[in-house]
Amino acid sequence: LTSLSKNFQQMATLSTNVDQALKDLTQVRSEVATLSERKLDRDDLELELLKARKSYQRDLDITKAALDKRLDSLLEKIKSLEKVAEAPLAAPKSADGRIVEQEIK
Repeated sequence: LTSLSKNFQQMATLSTNVDQALKDLTQVRSEVATLSERKLDRDDLELELLKARKSYQRDLDITKAALDKRLDSLLEKIKSLEKVAEAPLAAPKSADGRIVEQEIK
C-alpha cells in the first residue's frame, strides 16, 4: 500500500512537472511568435526606408538637373549681356569727323 501511495505521489509530481513544462512551452511559443512578427516588421520597415531613400534620391536628381539647366540658361544670358556691354556705345567716327557705318554683330 505504501508503495502504491509513493507511486501516486510520484505520478502527481510528474503530472505537475508536465503541466508546468506545457505552460513554459506555450509561453516560449508565444515569445517566438512575437519575435517573428517583430522581425517581419523590421524587414518591412527596412524595405520602406529603402523605397523612401530611392524616391528621395530620384527627386533630388530631378531637382539638380532642373537647377543645372536653369544655371546654364542664366550663364548664357550673362554672356550675351557681357557681349552687349563690350560693344561700343557711340558710332566710330572717321578722321574727318564723319560717322562710319558698321555691321551689327
